[in-house]
Amino acid sequence: MPTAPLTMTMAQFPTWLGALSWLAIALGVACTVIVAVDVVRRPQQMAVMNVVWPVTMLFGSVVWLVFYRRSGRAAPRGVESGAGKHSMAVAVATGTSHCGAGCAIGDLVAEFSLAAFPVL
Repeated sequence: MPTAPLTMTMAQFPTWLGALSWLAIALGVACTVIVAVDVVRRPQQMAVMNVVWPVTMLFGSVVWLVFYRRSGRAAPRGVESGAGKHSMAVAVATGTSHCGAGCAIGDLVAEFSLAAFPVL
């Protein structure tokens, strides 16, 4: 009984799937740019979050953009922030975002390092 190969070639993937993938990448990059501009205008209280939020948009896209706009966005300069007034669910989601962004940055650094220095 013949078995199917375990690998697929590019020709075996439907064209619409490639288009959907490019759309998801474009949305992630657009959300990243939107949030990067916003954190420059409204810096976060914890400086590391100025990097975390834009990186999170790369993998969270529109869903995380909505979350950021509702719960993660810093108050405008000169206005008292509502820090500490979020629910436990928002605190957990923000912590998860922080952790996911750290993993994504680590993956990117490792992959580009391996490509630049194949002896690793």
